[in-house]
Amino acid sequence: MNILISGFGKMGCRHAQSLLTSNDDCSIYVIEPSDKAFEKGLLTIGASKKDITRHLKIDELNAPIDLAISATCSKPRYSILIDLIDYGIKYFLLEKVVFQSLKQFDIIIEKLESNYAEAYCHMPRRYYNNYINLKSRINDRKTLLQHNVYGGNNGIGCNAIHYMDIFEYLTESTICNYAFNLKEDEIDNRRGKDYKDVNGYLLFENEQSDQLSVYFDPSYRAGITENIEIDNEKYILSARSGKKNILI
Repeated sequence: MNILISGFGKMGCRHAQSLLTSNDDCSIYVIEPSDKAFEKGLLTIGASKKDITRHLKIDELNAPIDLAISATCSKPRYSILIDLIDYGIKYFLLEKVVFQSLKQFDIIIEKLESNYAEAYCHMPRRYYNNYINLKSRINDRKTLLQHNVYGGNNGIGCNAIHYMDIFEYLTESTICNYAFNLKEDEIDNRRGKDYKDVNGYLLFENEQSDQLSVYFDPSYRAGITENIEIDNEKYILSARSGKKNILI
């Protein structure tokens, strides 16, 4: 299997690391125009140049690609994805935030459909064992679910979507109502000058009246913690150590 990674920054190199340490038989191709970013990515994951076939631009590709992983920032992703679809790739994994406008979504969806191609957003939490095990317990609940997420300088505008997705997965119900109190993060914005992010409070309610609250405060430095309450029981999922652990 030939897998292409577009962008070899913080996310792109980690995708390469996962592939290199997996048992899958695959060849890894990378498009990364920056020498500095490519070298830093290799150093981060402890890989060497012989492990990866690097290209500076899409025009240099000369191999069939079975899967393309888009790990660039969102601003150039739209035009890059157009070129990759035209190259003939049929399967895509996209990092979020995916695009910068609804119009770009509409155009890409239409182009994917006309080329019989498929794209998926990288939302991995549904595949974590902790969430899968928790879901089996939630299926038998007798009360409404309350899902609370507390975080620091993580950018709620960029990352709240992960918790919205896992909330819908756990409850098997679609979010239909929301409220918010948000403020643009002008001091600790880690997304760069071309992007904006916010912190503050988001409240979501699904069709069953379960609730998800997400609160990100830049002054909070202890990682991200999730509390899920059902049937007078509380489940705590902490990412402070870089791992997800359920405490009952």
